[in-house]
Amino acid sequence: MKARYPRLTISVLAPLALCLPLAVLAQADDTPVPEPQEADIYPEIRDEGVDEQTVRDMNIKSRIDDALAAEEVFDPARIDVKVENGVVHLAGEVPDDEARQLAERIARDAQYVSKVENELKIAKDEENGG
Repeated sequence: MKARYPRLTISVLAPLALCLPLAVLAQADDTPVPEPQEADIYPEIRDEGVDEQTVRDMNIKSRIDDALAAEEVFDPARIDVKVENGVVHLAGEVPDDEARQLAERIARDAQYVSKVENELKIAKDEENGG
């Protein structure tokens, strides 16, 4: 029984020992990996003649919409996100100022955003008359 474990250890560790130098070499390579171009993300749109900026704006909007939907504080149906030439326009209603600031921060942190115009309004509390 003792003979089986040393073989098992060698058979498991030997491939790992051979791969370790490759992993170290891979880490040492500082060559940046290029991000996919927007045309690569939406090739069917590019084939229809849509320019790169429009595709980029669509990508920005999609990322912001997804990030807002992931936050429980927002009702995505009450927030309108529009993107034009990297400028994000936020409109609609949010429950409070903290949510308004969070929505702006989410939009500002999205890649390729040059400016955020936050026109979100604080929803009036209908139960308290206003």
